[in-house]
Amino acid sequence: MRYLWKYIMDCGRGGDVESLFVATEEEVENLIGKDVYFGEVLGKHSEVYGNVERSQIKKMDLDSE
Repeated sequence: MRYLWKYIMDCGRGGDVESLFVATEEEVENLIGKDVYFGEVLGKHSEVYGNVERSQIKKMDLDSE
């Protein structure tokens, strides 16, 4: 089953990278520990990259309405 997940990467003074995505629990487990590269999403010369940690991903509770 696929769920809605929220990803938040704290980039210090530069800001945060936040995202919503749809994935299975298995796909999210496979993502943990992987390197990600977002380029200059926080402005010129920002070079946002890092390692995905379990604490950065949260399964969203959705109301059936």
